[in-house]
Amino acid sequence: MIYNLDDKKEAFLVAISDMHMRKILMATAKRGKSIEEISDEKQIPISTCYRRMNDLSQLGLVTTERTVLTPAGKKYEIFRSIVKEGVLKLTWGELSIELTSIEEESLPLAQV
Repeated sequence: MIYNLDDKKEAFLVAISDMHMRKILMATAKRGKSIEEISDEKQIPISTCYRRMNDLSQLGLVTTERTVLTPAGKKYEIFRSIVKEGVLKLTWGELSIELTSIEEESLPLAQV
């Protein structure tokens, strides 16, 4: 995977500043979930859940774990956060962010 440190830092700041994005990241950290599961679990309107998931995908903070085909022929995706841990520190006017990927726990996504 290729990580642009500045992009991941900004993406994380955007995500944690939005209540729905935070909820989605937390809901998908331990295991992948469908939009419907996230919507029900976190009480996020389904349309908002779809929009925020699209935003998180474009920011590179969630990934499609797999696509499921139902017996009725309908498809849906299972999404998973790529962030295992995010640490945000503000010390003496200096902001530092450290992100750890679920897939590569030893590789920080961003550290500034």
